[in-house]
Amino acid sequence: MNKLDDGWVHVKGTTGVWTEYKNTKTGESTMRNFGKLKDIPDVTHFDCDHYYELTDPHGNTIQCVKCGLGGRIVWGPQILRDGKIVKN
Repeated sequence: MNKLDDGWVHVKGTTGVWTEYKNTKTGESTMRNFGKLKDIPDVTHFDCDHYYELTDPHGNTIQCVKCGLGGRIVWGPQILRDGKIVKN
């Protein structure tokens, strides 16, 4: 049986997500470097003027009706007024 040479070779690591393979033809690697964590933009706000509503009237789970961002509100220190989280 002939072995197919697709260019991928084992570089380092033995098991799991830290096993690295590299393509000798293209130079592509299975490991990616996305830079420093402080340089990654904060994408949790969605650049939205949030308008939150309760998803359960008896609970503390809220969700923005514009972008869908969800979260929890802590009743007492926070209140929900006109769709905004206000510190009490």
